[in-house]
Formats: sequence, structure tokens, C-alpha cells
Amino acid sequence: MFKARGLVVKWCAHAAIGIVVLLACSSGHAMSAYKTPFTAQSDLALLSEKGVLPRNINLKTFDPHRAEFVCAHAATKAPALKPEAQALFEEGMALTSPALWPNERNWPRAMALWSKAAEQGHWKAALMWIQTARTGNGVNGPKGQFQVQPQDRELVVSRVEYLMRQGVADGFYLMGVFHEEGYGVKPSVDRAWAFWELAADMGSARAQTKIALSLRLGYRDMEKPNIAEWSNRKVMFQLLECGYAQGYAQAAFELGGAIDRATEQPDDANIDKEAQFARARQVLHDAVKFGSEAAAGYLFSAFDGGEPLVGSIKDPTRAERYFTLSKALFNNPDLRFPNLDKVLPLPPAKLPVWDGQRDSLINAAKGVRETPTQKPSAANALPPAGSERLQAKNIE
Repeated sequence: MFKARGLVVKWCAHAAIGIVVLLACSSGHAMSAYKTPFTAQSDLALLSEKGVLPRNINLKTFDPHRAEFVCAHAATKAPALKPEAQALFEEGMALTSPALWPNERNWPRAMALWSKAAEQGHWKAALMWIQTARTGNGVNGPKGQFQVQPQDRELVVSRVEYLMRQGVADGFYLMGVFHEEGYGVKPSVDRAWAFWELAADMGSARAQTKIALSLRLGYRDMEKPNIAEWSNRKVMFQLLECGYAQGYAQAAFELGGAIDRATEQPDDANIDKEAQFARARQVLHDAVKFGSEAAAGYLFSAFDGGEPLVGSIKDPTRAERYFTLSKALFNNPDLRFPNLDKVLPLPPAKLPVWDGQRDSLINAAKGVRETPTQKPSAANALPPAGSERLQAKNIE
């Protein structure tokens, strides 16, 4: 059981190098999580030792010049998502959809649903709750009070720590954000980058992309003191490839654009430009599937202008469809297009007939999803909300 301002642990053992080591659960014990730097390979049980706050764990110093990055996917360590919890999560997302008018988005009800789903181990719902509780969201609507105020900082930080104990990589990413901003913790840019590197190693696509964007400089002599810009393009590509493989839209967009730019001005004269441009097109096209407005705009511009990325041939018909998708994503960033190839395949495939109506293109690209049926939630295992500010008066 987890409390807002403290952790109650019923056991105090962890595995170290295959041997179970019983730890003294006294307040004077020097916890292992504070002794040596926590890594992606460390036993998560270390974070549940008595008295340990994951926000304060020992960390390796961030190394922008590391030689290699080994890809890890967040889903491999995080708890599996239960169908009934997924239903609660999706209902909350629907209630706050950008497709609704702002005064129709029921943020308090969504927060209650996400909290309920989080109790069942749905870490994505927990992240939505945390994100909303941290900043607040919503406006008052004619049907009731649909606004959520920012919540107690200690409560928000403790819920992030709960995710960290579960092995949720984005929990470590958010803890880095908190240290960068001094949100509920002592501000420390050094610890922020260390948390982000740990999160990236654990599989956070957000952390992988953030670090990658700081490594874009071409040469070490281009680096500037006290500015988060370094030169490590090899690792940059490895990070973006990993984020892309996890279906993260921004990683896919940044990777496709980086491949395109590197192909136009290659360092290697023997590079197969046609193959590289084809790869860049596919990655950017996949980014549109993942919900990247920027990628849709990028491909619109390329096909409309006949750029090298698309074979230096103008294709206004394809450009129009990407432009339509770009506008749709601008209005609703929650859109995803898993069936994009059915209405907008890449060349040399022929384009299917389209009636020119926005909704017909969008709906065909979205496809059909089946939402699982809700079931009663499990007992609360999260830090208690502790504040009635989350509960709107009109919520049943």
C-alpha cells in the first residue's frame, strides 16, 4: 500500500547477483538504492526498500558521448494492460477528446476513470492522471463544472514514484522533468539529464527522443558550454530508431527528417540515395500513422514541391491527401491512422479513388476499433487522491 507522503512496504528483500539478500529494515540502514547508481538492469525491488524515495536514488552522470545505445522497449518492463482497465482509459480519453468543444470535455470524470484504471495497473491511465493533476485542465461547461485544478505536488510526485517502482520507463522520464523544473523536488539539471538517460535505457520513447534531439551537432567542436547540445549522431540515430520502433510519432518524424537531410548531403559518396530516400519516406509515412501532424505536413510539402525525397516528381494528388491529414491532426492530435495505406499508399502503388470529402478520408484511415467491456475495478493500491478538488459535484 502506498500513501501520499510515505511508503508502507510489507517486505524488505531483494535479489542481488542471483542471491537473495535480506536487508535490515531499520531506519538507520544505508539503502542499496542510495549506495550505487541505479541502472536499467538494476533490480526494481531496490526501489521498494523501506524508506527509499525513488526521486532520491543514486544515478549515473549523463554521458552524451556514449559509444552505443542498446534499444529497450518500455512495454517489456511495464505491467500488462488489462482489457477492463483499457476500457476505462479509453472512456476517459473520449471524454477529453480534442474533437469536443473545450466546455464539453469532462476532465473530472476522466480523472476518476483514469485513477480507477490505474488502480488496476494501467500505467498509461496513471500517466494521463499525473499529467492532468500536475497542471490542471478544462473549463467550466454549461452542463456542469468540467475543470480540474492542479493537485498537491507531493501527491503527484508520489504517484510518479509508484510508476517507477512498477518499472514504467516514463515514470523515470517525468521524474527528470520534475528535477529540471523543481516541481516537488530540489531543482537539478544534472539529475534531470541523468533521469532521462536512465528512462531512455529503460525504454521511454519520450526520453529517447529528447536525448536524441540534443545530439544533433555534426562535430564535437560545435558544442557550446552550458548548452544542452552535443555531437553524437551515431547514438542519435540509434535512439530515434528505438523510439520509432515503439510507434512514437515524434521519434518517427525526427528520424525520417534526419534520414532525408543526411541523404541530400551525404558524408559517404557511395551511399545509395534512392534506398535512403525510400526509407525516409516510409518512416515519415509511418509517423503520420502514429499521429504526427509535422510528418503529414513534411510529406505534403515534399510531394507538392517535387523534392528529392519523393523522386523529384510533383504529385499534387498525394500532397492534397497529406495536407488533409495534417489539418485533421492539428485539430485533433489524438487521431491515429493505422489503415493509412488503404487510402494513401506510398508510390509506386496507385492511389485509390477518393470522393474529396475530409471525413471519408479520415474515417477510412482510422479504421475500426473495438473497446473492451468494463468490469468492476480492483481495490485502490495508489496514493489516495487526498483532495476533493478532483471530484466534480455532478459526477455520480
